[in-house]
Amino acid sequence: MKAYLEREGVATRVVDASCLNDGAVSTILKEQRPDIVGITCFTNTRFSSFRTAALAKKILGTDVRVVMGGAHATHLAQQVLDHNPSVDVIVLHEGERSFANLINTWQNTGHLRAVPGIAFREASGNTTFTPREPFIENLDSLPFPDYSDLPIHDYRGVHKFAHKAPVFSIMASRSCAYECLFCPAKAFWGRLRLRSATNVVEEIKSLHQRYGARYFIFEDDAFSLKKDWALAVCEGILKNAIDIRWAAQTRTDRFDKELAMMMKKAGCRQLLFGIESGSSTILKTLNKHQHIENIPRAFAIAREAGLPTIMSLVIGTPGETDSTMEETKQMLRRSRPSVVVANALRVYPGTGLFEHAKKQGLIDESVFLSEITDLIYTGAMTKQEIYRWEARLYLYAYGRLLGWRGICHLVAFLWQNIFKNPRLVGRALRSILLK
Repeated sequence: MKAYLEREGVATRVVDASCLNDGAVSTILKEQRPDIVGITCFTNTRFSSFRTAALAKKILGTDVRVVMGGAHATHLAQQVLDHNPSVDVIVLHEGERSFANLINTWQNTGHLRAVPGIAFREASGNTTFTPREPFIENLDSLPFPDYSDLPIHDYRGVHKFAHKAPVFSIMASRSCAYECLFCPAKAFWGRLRLRSATNVVEEIKSLHQRYGARYFIFEDDAFSLKKDWALAVCEGILKNAIDIRWAAQTRTDRFDKELAMMMKKAGCRQLLFGIESGSSTILKTLNKHQHIENIPRAFAIAREAGLPTIMSLVIGTPGETDSTMEETKQMLRRSRPSVVVANALRVYPGTGLFEHAKKQGLIDESVFLSEITDLIYTGAMTKQEIYRWEARLYLYAYGRLLGWRGICHLVAFLWQNIFKNPRLVGRALRSILLK
């Protein structure tokens, strides 16, 4: 956003407040005294965003304009405006054009109804939603992100391939071709759009030259959705002799031996597959459009290419039973991933799961007014049952499938987390012992 606004002539300062307390945020606001404060709002951190908005008004006065954007603010714009008087405007969905137009309108004392893609509170107290701003078709037209305000070298990932070095994120696309039950991506971003392979490689090259960046994460939902595009990115990295290591996420049905070998050659060192379940029934419920037989095949191809893999699973999908979880357990055995990540299925606004849970009477929008952040779907299993299966999958994967290497990994994980999150470790142990 900073790079886009700067290009439009708007002086912009970015602050990463994710690790700052209210006192530190207050100090920055007092020192910078901005005319407009833009705040990203995600579901899990929504109350931090709301507190920041209130701080801005308290410190800078009522004349400061507070703008909020992001998935949570987009999907629950009415609620956010109704319950947060410090928020003046919400930029809906993809924000570059709308935010720039909003600032220009304020500067020229125009009326907000003329700005597409926003929601705002009228003087009467009523909320107005303006017509949606068309999504940006040519993503290459956007400038590369500007990291000049950020302590970029402090962003060190936990990924083994990066050796605790700074890790840079690349977004090569927006949205997804699919619409999984639990994912708000399509509702937020619209239809899938890709940057050109050349544009992506140029960004990587720029970060490599400017910051010495060597480790990257592709944040896209399915890196190899279009094989020719994925091959072109890999070929561009090799042609430009960019010595990097990177990780990506993709689908098992969009992955083959040719692509695996090219990705490894271009520096890929970690590949995540969002499998979610080993049950065809559950996959259908999740709207994954994924065939069971593709899963072990993809992991075998990755192993042959020397690509470490992560299998991501969710527990507690509508219709989930001990029987479907046993199918997932067997899929683990057949696929033998390098790492397993299993999580309870969570409910987010803007998803099919949220609408399903509302129809069941399990949840409604009012839950987001509470301080609850762990919105686990409990329509199929209780939390205790979900936690128990979570512990079982980890013990099976790291205790039986991966042998001593897996046991060492599990012990290290527990040791690292026992001080950081003792409740999480205690929950897992209770789940095992109470079975």
